[in-house]
Amino acid sequence: MKAKGRLVHHFHGNYWFQLVLIFETEDQAIETLSKFPSVLDFAKASTAKSLFTFGDKDKLEEVKAFLEPLRIDSVCELLDCKRKAKKLKVRHPIDATSHSVDYGPEFTVEL
Repeated sequence: MKAKGRLVHHFHGNYWFQLVLIFETEDQAIETLSKFPSVLDFAKASTAKSLFTFGDKDKLEEVKAFLEPLRIDSVCELLDCKRKAKKLKVRHPIDATSHSVDYGPEFTVEL
């Protein structure tokens, strides 16, 4: 099952993040929830086909360690990275601030 994800950084006060994964159906979200390590604290969002988690910088490292190997997206599609991508194959980590200080890049994972 594939899901599209996005991470939001919150730098005011103590750092924290929130991350949302959006599936095609509610059933996919529910089925996938059981595949996540409990320490990541993913939960079903109020929008039925989404899962979310949030936490501090230590939790972010755990989430990244789990999700990064599952990514199936290609290189960054923004114009400045497309130029570089021909040579460097730029793919930003899910928490990158290369294009926005508030949002990581959109990404796709397959679970």
